[in-house]
Amino acid sequence: MRSVPELAAAATEDAERAVRLALSKEKRILLLNWLGAPSKHFQNLCSITGKQFGVPLPPIIRELNVSEATTIKHLGRLIAANLLLVTVDAGTKCYRRNEAVISAVRANMGIFWIS
Repeated sequence: MRSVPELAAAATEDAERAVRLALSKEKRILLLNWLGAPSKHFQNLCSITGKQFGVPLPPIIRELNVSEATTIKHLGRLIAANLLLVTVDAGTKCYRRNEAVISAVRANMGIFWIS
């Protein structure tokens, strides 16, 4: 049976592996950077009470210029690494960056190419 520190270390290694896998494709890095300034890169944004909240799937597909299935796979990798958050707005999934995790990734993993 593993000790608590061993379990914590394994969880950290798994999280780092998920982040490295998520950032192993240029399209995912581009998407993260675009979602950092969504109004600059996307026309249709999800909103809740008039507040910008995320980007729905169709504009992401258009911007990435890949199929819906490929876009969903990219989003899935970013979500699995906890780099993206998903919110449902009026029945539409909206994607946005998890800024707290992205800041931690920059600080702890030396990953600097996410703006």
